[in-house]
Amino acid sequence: MDTLTQNFTNVGIPTFLVEVTSDAQLPSSITDSDIQNLLESMISQGKLKDVRGSGIYSLFFPSGVSISLQGMGSCSYFLGYHNNKGNLYYIVIPYPCDVNVICSPSDKTAFYSYVFSHELVECITDPVPGTGWVVDEGLVEEEIADVCEGNCFYSSLDVQKRYPLNPFYTESGCLPKPRRNEPSEHHLNKLLSMCD
Repeated sequence: MDTLTQNFTNVGIPTFLVEVTSDAQLPSSITDSDIQNLLESMISQGKLKDVRGSGIYSLFFPSGVSISLQGMGSCSYFLGYHNNKGNLYYIVIPYPCDVNVICSPSDKTAFYSYVFSHELVECITDPVPGTGWVVDEGLVEEEIADVCEGNCFYSSLDVQKRYPLNPFYTESGCLPKPRRNEPSEHHLNKLLSMCD
């Protein structure tokens, strides 16, 4: 996150407010509109703190729930996304469909760290998709983590476990880059510090 704070104004180090596990019964298929309604309902019932306009809600869905965004489904079209409804900003991370698709074979935690790092950077720099910081790639404007998708840098919380993170594009190329091809524990610790 240090690179974000250095390259973009009004970006600070994220902080974690609270973990909330919903007792809502989810259907096996849910749409983005359903997710917006669920968030608004939980806020109005006081189950979630209202951080509209100043924060991002991150939703991690359980196994067996398929998510649809504009008619496209999780696993077949996307591994995660960010969106908004007015000043309600949120990240959606479906249950991992295939944990081996990102960078190298790994596990669910590696899937979550890579996909969440991708969506967090994009939600910060392009909170209303398509209206923020994007890179013109000819026919398509891509958000800054899309340009670097498939590239990984690895960080570790301990010497036995490495977590892939998605770098993002700046005028200097895809950043951050680990020094001397070593895992960059500092960057993951900053990203995951919001989970303490």
